[in-house]
Amino acid sequence: MSLLSRLFNTTQTTSAPPVVDVLGVGGGFLIVPALVLVLGLPMPLAVGTSLVAISLNALWGIIGNLQLGTLDWTLTLLFAAGGVLGVLAGGKLAGRLPDRARAPRSALVSRASRCTRWAAAR
Repeated sequence: MSLLSRLFNTTQTTSAPPVVDVLGVGGGFLIVPALVLVLGLPMPLAVGTSLVAISLNALWGIIGNLQLGTLDWTLTLLFAAGGVLGVLAGGKLAGRLPDRARAPRSALVSRASRCTRWAAAR
């Protein structure tokens, strides 16, 4: 592993989680730009890398809950179905909307998601 990769990994694992907690955003908010700017990855590869990391993190969470017997199947399947529908709808719309139209809508969805999580935590 190169020195740059080690530095990136150390910085990512120590700085991203606290910032993510404070801002209430997903890790991709910080990790994707870091992959592009620090490591020079092309944007599609950086996004894909982030999504693989998110998927693995979710998988480990499901496995842990299965082992503990605490997995709520109804909630898990609802989130999975919503994710699949979101991916399908996003895939259809992504090619039709210009970049200028996508950014504000993405921010709106992100804000709505944060508000929902905040309300559920109360």
